[in-house]
Amino acid sequence: MKKLGIIYLVLISFMISACSQEPDPTINSTLDEKFANLQNSYSDSANFHNSKAKLIGNEPNPNANRFKAQLKYVEGEYFLHNSEFSAAKQKLDSALIFANQDNEFDIIGEIYYSKAGCERGLNNNSQAIIFYKNSVTNFSKTENKIKLGLALNGVGYLYWEFARFDSALVYFEKSAEVKSKLPDLDSYATTLNNIGTVHYHWAGYDKALDYFTRSLEIKKLFAEHDGTALIMANVGLIYKETGQYNKALETFNECLLYAAKEPYNTTYGYIYHNFASVYLAQVKIDSAKYYFNKSFHEYDLAENDPGKIIATMGLGECFLQQGDIETAESHFRTMLDLAGKTNNSLRIAEAYKLLGTIEAEKNNTSGAQLYFTKSIEIGKSINKVELLMDNYFLLSTLLEKEEKIGSAFNAFKEYEKYKEIIRNKNVDREMAKLQYSIESEKLLNTIETQKYENEKQSIFLYGLTSFSIILMGLIYALFRATSRMRLQNKSLANNYILIENQKEKLEKLNYELKEANITKDKFFSIIAHDLKSPFQILLSNSEFILEDLKEIQNEEILLLAEGIHETARNTYKLLDNLLQWAFVQKGKVVMKIEQISSGELVADSISSVKGSADKKNISLNTIAETDCNFKTDKNMLEFVLRNLISNSIKFTPVNGHVDIIIKSDSDFVVFKIRDNGIGMNEQKISELFDLSKTSSQPGTQNEAGTGLGLIIVKEFMDKLNGNIEIQSKEGHGTTFTLQIPNQSTIILDNTLNSIPA
Repeated sequence: MKKLGIIYLVLISFMISACSQEPDPTINSTLDEKFANLQNSYSDSANFHNSKAKLIGNEPNPNANRFKAQLKYVEGEYFLHNSEFSAAKQKLDSALIFANQDNEFDIIGEIYYSKAGCERGLNNNSQAIIFYKNSVTNFSKTENKIKLGLALNGVGYLYWEFARFDSALVYFEKSAEVKSKLPDLDSYATTLNNIGTVHYHWAGYDKALDYFTRSLEIKKLFAEHDGTALIMANVGLIYKETGQYNKALETFNECLLYAAKEPYNTTYGYIYHNFASVYLAQVKIDSAKYYFNKSFHEYDLAENDPGKIIATMGLGECFLQQGDIETAESHFRTMLDLAGKTNNSLRIAEAYKLLGTIEAEKNNTSGAQLYFTKSIEIGKSINKVELLMDNYFLLSTLLEKEEKIGSAFNAFKEYEKYKEIIRNKNVDREMAKLQYSIESEKLLNTIETQKYENEKQSIFLYGLTSFSIILMGLIYALFRATSRMRLQNKSLANNYILIENQKEKLEKLNYELKEANITKDKFFSIIAHDLKSPFQILLSNSEFILEDLKEIQNEEILLLAEGIHETARNTYKLLDNLLQWAFVQKGKVVMKIEQISSGELVADSISSVKGSADKKNISLNTIAETDCNFKTDKNMLEFVLRNLISNSIKFTPVNGHVDIIIKSDSDFVVFKIRDNGIGMNEQKISELFDLSKTSSQPGTQNEAGTGLGLIIVKEFMDKLNGNIEIQSKEGHGTTFTLQIPNQSTIILDNTLNSIPA
């Protein structure tokens, strides 16, 4: 956290319109721009009041509610900027009265956001949460997504300060969702870091690392040095919690380099505190006390109570480690008082745990048990896993000394439960994901490399202390063996990748070969049966005419001629489908997008199949809600309609009907081909567009077919960027629904593959 005045400067900057220089507020500017210009004068009191007077004097309608609301709001912001919180609240309350009269949601949202800032300045964080939520409600009704994201983050941050991490996470995630769609990535990175801190407090180090890393990459991209220092410090704490103290100290040293580029007392206080926590974990008490004192000094300069609380706690732990019980207890009670004033649940719970430890050291069992129990109650309410684990361990140890074996065992079981929760976070697996740069932008490698470096350092230090030639030889041998193993592992890894690539290629080739075999088998099946049969009919009928021409009657000739014509027509249709299918399979179908009429398209499609419908006395009805013009490939879509209408005629009984319905909206032109034919079951529907399962099924008057037309229909619809749906029930007819994009959105794809840039 930064100094309160700096925080408000940052918040106010989001309200000011971006401009390269301050224009004259009286010349060709909107009312909002004039107020934005007025906000730019906050730092100079005389300039602010002069600008305000000039704005009022030049406003043609100074009594309008929106103008009054904006004026009072800007005045309130001026006092907030100067940390005069009570005066700011009065102005903002007046602004709210005027804004509510006309439901000016954008201004109301701004006012509540600033009122929350006032309450935070007065340490009334519970009231600040309410105002932030009111701000969220009003910004949700406007297009101001920037302030909506900030308000959501504000609610989350205050819940975080109250250690209500579940609620904090909900609002941080909502804020991140809003900010992820905005150009202000720096603000988005801040919220990602906040989400990471919640998972850190839950001992979810894997998720915490993920969010810290994502946030860090953005902060570095924008050269946001202070943010980079803070987030890197959080990463260092992950190293500390997983026992990698040297890496933690290295990371904190790098944090200082970034902090020096954009110095803030709170940032230095946080980094020094993290240094001290590592030294305390290593039981290097003098170093820990040194850095805790430096941390307290920086936080005190910043008037930052949360920072002073954790520095005081650290100093108390140092004195406790040294056996100075009285001084330690004094620090812990100071910590409890500070935490109570700010309603910081987490720090209150930690203070209770530490005071319980003091009472245990003084052999005051009942007092110690009371403090541990209070700490556990708060720990459960905020789901602080590590705190609960520590308390139950201390409580079980205390009860065991009192020979309360049953209670001690129950407490120890709780300790083991929370210990297992932390263990199951599987930090090592996620630590390998962490890669970020410090100076070279790639300082960190995978966790396995880090383990190897730690082992090498340990061996090196051992060698320095022993000065043994034999040990140096062993180190050299170990290094050579490790190098060989790494080379072997690298070779194995490369071979594995090669095998996997070959496996993928073989699987792809196998799939393509299978598809090709299915296509080939279907092709031969059509040639062997569906083409051979009609030609046999043509040959036999023509042979009969040639041999018995003199004996047969005119009526018989007519019937034979009709049969030959029908067979020839069906065969031609089959050949046309075969050709279309062949072109599709070879990828040689070239699309031609043009403006067409839906009515003319349906009329042309019907005319080509009307003869088949007339033979079965089937009525073809066009039901058009509108005749719309749209762009598509006319030949492809006409082929689709013609095949579907023909299919409906084939499976509709004599005297039936087929309806062609045309609809359109802003997105699609819809064609429905609906019949009252024999219908289909679910299995048949699922197999309609599957070449390997498609089979010929005779129509209601034994009309022949291959099912190939529907395969082409599906492929053409895919190329048209359209959609086809089927609704059918046996005995109740079938409806095919086509959806074609109503704009020029079809992608021309005349090649087999395309490579994205």
